[in-house]
Amino acid sequence: MVEMCPLGFALAVAPSLWEALDEAGRRNVEEWLGNSINDREMPNTNWLWFRVFANLGLKSRGARFSQARLDADIVHLESFYRGDGWSNDGPRGIHQMDYYSSSFAIQLLQLLYARLAGDEDPERAAEFRKRAQLAALDLAHYYDKEGRAIPFGRSVGYRFAMVSFWGALAYADVELPAPLTWGMVKGIVLRHLRWWQTQDAIWSPSGTLTIGYSYPNMYMAENYNSPGSPYWACLAFICLAVPETHPFWTSEEENHWDHLPAVKALKHPGHIMRPAATP
Repeated sequence: MVEMCPLGFALAVAPSLWEALDEAGRRNVEEWLGNSINDREMPNTNWLWFRVFANLGLKSRGARFSQARLDADIVHLESFYRGDGWSNDGPRGIHQMDYYSSSFAIQLLQLLYARLAGDEDPERAAEFRKRAQLAALDLAHYYDKEGRAIPFGRSVGYRFAMVSFWGALAYADVELPAPLTWGMVKGIVLRHLRWWQTQDAIWSPSGTLTIGYSYPNMYMAENYNSPGSPYWACLAFICLAVPETHPFWTSEEENHWDHLPAVKALKHPGHIMRPAATP
């Protein structure tokens, strides 16, 4: 169910994947991607977004999908919203706010939804863009001047997926809130990716990403992880879907810390943020 999300997105943005299939192949995709997820009870978390995107992908190709499931999941996911741009990763009564409720899942997928379904659902798309504007002013505090991010919460093994939110801002044509600029956003993304390239121990001897953070660490694995799970890191590359003429690419890199408050309390995750002291 987890990997059905990027496959649904791929169908929506790359029609050639569907067009290359014969009728039997298309029926198989409809059965596997649609029926097998629509007929299952899913965790009451960000996972519901995975079913939304499975259905969006099928819908975009004129394939068999469930509009009822799509609508019901979107309405239920809205109940996770807590204000100021932040969504909880689950219903009221529990508190789960980490990278899933920001860059890994909810914030990212809200923006991808705004881009893919904005014509059909313009009010919700506009609301998701507004939430991203609010969240951006908080999430910018999670990256230092070297590009390092604070590893907190679940699935930090997805590594540079942490910056997927910033590329999605550009992909969804979000207008940045002051004082952020596209040069600052570009700096957050590229410095982060450059820092990860200094972490040689993230790679296995065969050159694949390992489960862990800055080195292989199976204690960080979750019960649904597989050897392919670290490749959720590729969410960071949503910026490559942004046209080369966008200011994300044409702007010079800037350091956002020159323009942010030195200390900021983040109400919803319960963090107090400040830049690290210079050694």
